[in-house]
Amino acid sequence: MLRPAAACAWLSALPALLVLARLGALVRAQDACAYVHSGSQRGVPYHLAVTYLFPGLADWSIMVPRPPECAGGFVAGYVARVCDHDAAPRLRATPQGALVQRAGWLRGPAAVYCTVFCAFPRLPPRLPELPALPAVPSRSKHVTTEPAAATTFAKALLSTEEHSSEAKSTIVATLSSTSSSSSEEEESAEESIQR
Repeated sequence: MLRPAAACAWLSALPALLVLARLGALVRAQDACAYVHSGSQRGVPYHLAVTYLFPGLADWSIMVPRPPECAGGFVAGYVARVCDHDAAPRLRATPQGALVQRAGWLRGPAAVYCTVFCAFPRLPPRLPELPALPAVPSRSKHVTTEPAAATTFAKALLSTEEHSSEAKSTIVATLSSTSSSSSEEEESAEESIQR
């Protein structure tokens, strides 16, 4: 039997014990879970941050985002687990996420745990590198050691073989008049020096 002094001490501790029991129930509460998956579970798994559904609302639409780590690939599928305090919610998969219908008292928040599977396209194997080719000397037509006048004269002679005899005489006359005018200039320069 309890003595009156001990009973009073136990009754004064009762509210604190009730608060601790209620907190323990809230911590342990999210154990009624339901699972949903969509797509393939092959690929690299990425666990998203836990999302909490507010108390008091029964229907939710969950969107599964594409994580930044999946930038070079695509989302192949996902697995979602929704846990509530008193009763497991009903889940229905959609291509973008899931529809959640919470059952029960709706007094506490529900937690959504989601894992996204990213698939990356296979890259073709790298081609082997070819050996470097040896350097080949340039045979460009633009590189010459001859003066430009001699090159032009040779081109004029080659091109005249295809033309008529009139064209040949015109080219030869032009070349001879150029050479005679340059010799006349030299003679006049010599005469001016002698005077």
